[in-house]
Amino acid sequence: MSLQGNDKCEIKTLGYPRAALFSFCMALVAYNILSVIKAALRSVHGHEKIDADISNYYLVEEIQTTYTGMTIAIPDVEWKFINNLSLPEEAQRLKEVNVPFF
Repeated sequence: MSLQGNDKCEIKTLGYPRAALFSFCMALVAYNILSVIKAALRSVHGHEKIDADISNYYLVEEIQTTYTGMTIAIPDVEWKFINNLSLPEEAQRLKEVNVPFF
């Protein structure tokens, strides 16, 4: 995975150290989210299949476009249950909603 290549974490116009540090930290958070998604996919579909068939670029693009639609279509209230899940419950939920895509 490329930290700089997929999520555009390098912003050339930021000249302030705090802004640059904030941007870098946000890129790290995004990278961790992407890693969790890929781990959930690997646990269901297998390591070899995901590494061979999933493009990081297209996965990030899919997340960006789908998120925009979800924020329009699904009210914030519908997402409240996620705050009460433990880490194992959240991992199980990711596996449950991970439908076959091949």
